[in-house]
Amino acid sequence: MPHGARRALVLSSIHDLPPLNQVARHLIGMLGNDRTSALDLDHVIRNDQALTARVLKHANGSMYGKSRRIASLAEAVVLMGENQLQELVLGVSVLESMGQVLLPGFEEVAWDHSVDCAAAARALARLDRKVDPEVAFVAGLLHDIGLLVMARAAPAEMADVMALAPDDPLASERRHLGVNHAQVGQRLLEMWNLPPVLAEAVRLHHAPHRKYAVINPLVNVVALADVLATIGGNTLYPAAARPDPFALLKMCGVSVDRLPALFDELAQSRDEARRLLATVRGPGHRPQDTDESPAAPRVFSVFAVDALRRGWYEHSLRHLGHSVVSPEGHDGFEAPEWIIADLHGASPDSRARIERAAGTCGARLALVTTTVVSSGPWREAPRLTPVLDTRVIGQLLAQDSLAYA
Repeated sequence: MPHGARRALVLSSIHDLPPLNQVARHLIGMLGNDRTSALDLDHVIRNDQALTARVLKHANGSMYGKSRRIASLAEAVVLMGENQLQELVLGVSVLESMGQVLLPGFEEVAWDHSVDCAAAARALARLDRKVDPEVAFVAGLLHDIGLLVMARAAPAEMADVMALAPDDPLASERRHLGVNHAQVGQRLLEMWNLPPVLAEAVRLHHAPHRKYAVINPLVNVVALADVLATIGGNTLYPAAARPDPFALLKMCGVSVDRLPALFDELAQSRDEARRLLATVRGPGHRPQDTDESPAAPRVFSVFAVDALRRGWYEHSLRHLGHSVVSPEGHDGFEAPEWIIADLHGASPDSRARIERAAGTCGARLALVTTTVVSSGPWREAPRLTPVLDTRVIGQLLAQDSLAYA
């Protein structure tokens, strides 16, 4: 099929999708409105029997620990809370609107990543308070919806893109299909008549910029959430396909002293989202396995001159279940098996000190990819992306590196 025809096929398929149902559109319009009450939500939902049934099913789930059955929608709304109710209804509505994707495993991975991104966006918004947390959740949930449209319209071409595991997914999508998922997602949200702030965040989540901190901070929040969602979560594209996490942290106002709160909030928000939206996928649904199984807990050390970079790596490793100790002083603790080093801004003396520390404890060295030209023993150290996700750490532990005896 000619390149232009593939593009036309994808764009025309947007109009083949059913509109987002009226209840979901109404609820999205109520996001961020402090005057919205449980009674308002009850009135919006009760005329949709299928949604009412889903809400009651979730309200009677084990996560609420109720000793009796919830039989009325009004009681379910009060029990679940306005935010969880809106998230559940939106998830059901989006999934039903998208239809089936004829690409094995694609829909499941895309959905799991979107849920994790929604949770991360909400965690960031709770921390920074420049964006309404529930608006951030919706933007995160919808950020990759263009991928589902493209996979539904052109499964063979999307399978080719996925097989490449591209570092620049938007460029790869344009080469194969003449359009990228951010553009497609924006068009779909516009067709659904959703707020422009959401459509813009979807279009620009691979192109964050400090100017959006003022114009539309939701853009940078979703971009950073997309990065955070890969840590311990599932993803269609590799970690290297994400923007620079350190620039994003600064754009979103996350300083080194706020990293502990961010990762704590991330874990809680992800757990909430996964339990809630499992109701959307039906009984027995669990997040899809990643390409790399989670590694057994290991002991790492981290070296970085910049405190934000060091904190980012340390909290990422702990989030994945690993231990982190000092590379030079680990008395009373297990010695590190690996030292992950980011040489950005490191002096020759600092590099030599870490080499000596690795030799003293018998640790192996891994180097985070930076603009610094490596030399000496660093030349053969494995290279890592700044986003230390399950796949990156799994691949690191599967290979041999220099050991200093």
